[in-house]
Amino acid sequence: MEYRNVLENLVSSVARLQVSHLAPETIDKVNIDEVTAYALNRLPPMYVTDGEALRQMRLKAKSELSQQIATNVRQAIQLVLQSPKPVKIKPQFMRFNKDMEKALREVNRILDRHDVTWRNVIDILKQETEARREALRSKNL
Repeated sequence: MEYRNVLENLVSSVARLQVSHLAPETIDKVNIDEVTAYALNRLPPMYVTDGEALRQMRLKAKSELSQQIATNVRQAIQLVLQSPKPVKIKPQFMRFNKDMEKALREVNRILDRHDVTWRNVIDILKQETEARREALRSKNL
């Protein structure tokens, strides 16, 4: 064992238990990982590096933090249920996004740069074009 957060399994178990008590049509709307992450982010970190410390800290967490864990999980479930679900991106748009990113990588490669983004591509292309014109003018003089 390298290191481990004692609370991860405990919070995940509480989240699964609380979600299992929801109405069947609501259960599918709850992402357990989101609930667990939300609840964990509101608890103190409890990392250990060996099995004995894990056992001791798990007992401590159960005795001292069980109420806070249950409350955090309840709040997380409510938040997840109230949050709008991410819009599913249609495959053709995913393909378009991949093509755009590929084009941007190619622009960076051609210009031998690593800082070109969609926000600055026009300005950088103008700068590069002007710099190359100047270089040609200087060469022709």
